[in-house]
Amino acid sequence: MYFITETSSQANIHLEIVYMSYQYIMCKHIFLWIHHGRIHQNTIPLQFGHG
Repeated sequence: MYFITETSSQANIHLEIVYMSYQYIMCKHIFLWIHHGRIHQNTIPLQFGHG
């Protein structure tokens, strides 16, 4: 029973990592798309966390 619980927990962690990665990629793409027609800078990803 412990093995099943451990496997399920590892699967949930894997899904969370995939989901978070997907959210991060989507947020970055949306952010870059919104600022595409504005100022073109190489530091746009760095400025994302300075809001």
